[in-house]
Amino acid sequence: MAGVVDSGTGASRDVQRVFCTVVTRSHLPYARALARSLAKFHDLSRLYVLVVDSVSGEDGVGGCTNIGLGELNLRCVRSFLFRYTAFELCNALKPYLMMAVRRRNPGSVSIYLDSDLCVYGSLKELWEECAGNSVILTPHTLRDYPDDGVFPGTRDLLTHGVYNAGVIAVGCHPDGDRFLDWWAERLEFGCLNEPGRGYFVDQHYLDAVPALFDGVRILKCAGYNVAHFNLHERTVERREGEWWVGDRPLELFHFTAIDWKQDCFLPGMGRGAMERSPGLRQLIGDYQRLLLEYGFGVEPQPYRYATMTSGLAIPLEARRHFVGRDRMDEGWDPFSDPEIEAWIRWYNSEMAISYLCGRSVGWVYRIAEWQVRMIRGVYRRIRRWRTGSGS
Repeated sequence: MAGVVDSGTGASRDVQRVFCTVVTRSHLPYARALARSLAKFHDLSRLYVLVVDSVSGEDGVGGCTNIGLGELNLRCVRSFLFRYTAFELCNALKPYLMMAVRRRNPGSVSIYLDSDLCVYGSLKELWEECAGNSVILTPHTLRDYPDDGVFPGTRDLLTHGVYNAGVIAVGCHPDGDRFLDWWAERLEFGCLNEPGRGYFVDQHYLDAVPALFDGVRILKCAGYNVAHFNLHERTVERREGEWWVGDRPLELFHFTAIDWKQDCFLPGMGRGAMERSPGLRQLIGDYQRLLLEYGFGVEPQPYRYATMTSGLAIPLEARRHFVGRDRMDEGWDPFSDPEIEAWIRWYNSEMAISYLCGRSVGWVYRIAEWQVRMIRGVYRRIRRWRTGSGS
């Protein structure tokens, strides 16, 4: 419990703080590293961890509160799991996880952290912003990028969203819960990793939040959500045993787009930050050693929802075509649907023929769309015939 000041009354009150994160089994080392860093400043039992492909709850993070899919109140769970890739699914479940955590802890201030974040401070500024407010957003950058054609640039910011969804907090304001309902509704079918179509999983929706909801705050603190996408404006260095970002203490570092073999960012990332901030290599190296303690680098557990029940791999095109909008009933399991399995086998054979013949795969996509329409039409006619509602 912590005393914060209510922005409406000016009175000090105790507010419960809770955290949450979502991972697949393959990323459990990241969640365990996050938990260890958080435990230096907060009660670890207040971190809720969802492992989306856990088998009977056997996977989890020690000392934390592990939570299952059954608490998320998803409609047609198997359909939800089928329509998304592992990356998309983890992002789509964020608002559902936050709502489940808030149901367990009424009146709490809750914060979602991506599993590849590491905590270096108490997060004091973040909690202060939560007092009396609804949603706290963290922008990708506080200063625009040079117009020099180097990634990331302003156009990349517009493509991927102004705010980073790896750090998001929801306070006790009524619009906080309203925001989570809205976000969850959008992500039920719209959490796609297709920037060319205007979708970047859960993130782009956040651009609209300051206009749609009251009590929204933007955390403009250089020590939070430090990552490759804002190191053009921030210098990271170690002074007297502590990490600093300019004149501010480092609070949260986001270890995304990292080349773990070289302890640096992937090629084309970071805008030369490794040269400007030599301490970054030590920061990344220290974090990697923490990951190694929790099994990083060992052959990861396979993603549980990558295949049909038969073991047949599910291509992205099958997830896109059979999204389940017209089959919203709990009894339908797309992972064992013979029609979908037959379509995948047909699709794989056509793709193989196209590859061997050196033809463009575009025509395969067009035929695939026609096949889906045909299968759905047959399915609807059979369903009407069985229910006696038509011939």
